[in-house]
Amino acid sequence: MTRSIAESTNRISVFFLKKHGYLSQAERLQYGDIKWTRGDWKNNINFYIKTSGDEYETKATSYIELIYTVTIRWSGEKTDMRYKVPLVTTPCHYGGKRYWFICELSKNGRYCGRRVGVIYSVD
Repeated sequence: MTRSIAESTNRISVFFLKKHGYLSQAERLQYGDIKWTRGDWKNNINFYIKTSGDEYETKATSYIELIYTVTIRWSGEKTDMRYKVPLVTTPCHYGGKRYWFICELSKNGRYCGRRVGVIYSVD
């Protein structure tokens, strides 16, 4: 993905979720939504975030579940989607922990599985 495409694509970052209080130290389930606007175009995505409260998670027991509707442009047909993205944590040098998404994509049959701080919509 080129930089110009990435900057114009809808995205969710771990930093945004942390800044808005969705990634707490305690075990809990939270609900939220994000609204994107560009000119007269509007889109939104709802999500649930489940955090485990464990000190460090090397295996993904936390996740964000994305809930959204996809509209096929040529037919207008709408499909409701639900997609879970695993979350793991790593320790910070000065205490605390940092959350990461686990990239669930595959390319040419090869699973990614990398820790990433931002996930992008696929249009």
